[in-house]
Amino acid sequence: MTQDEMTQEEYELKKAEMLEHFNKEIEFLKVQKEYESLVTDIEDLRLRRALMQQKLASVFAPAPEETEEPKPRNLKKDK
Repeated sequence: MTQDEMTQEEYELKKAEMLEHFNKEIEFLKVQKEYESLVTDIEDLRLRRALMQQKLASVFAPAPEETEEPKPRNLKKDK
């Protein structure tokens, strides 16, 4: 057996350590996922609100004033 090989007991110990580590991390990651989801929802709602305000502003904005009088049309005349 070389130095790089593990005994069955060392393998089981390492496996248990990794499992404990991952279980602790899962708890943190679940909280982080909930946080990120909430932040995303809030940003989405802010964007939707801003777009709605922009639409309402354009609906209630006064009509643009006409600065030029329309030119009369010159129709072609038959000769």
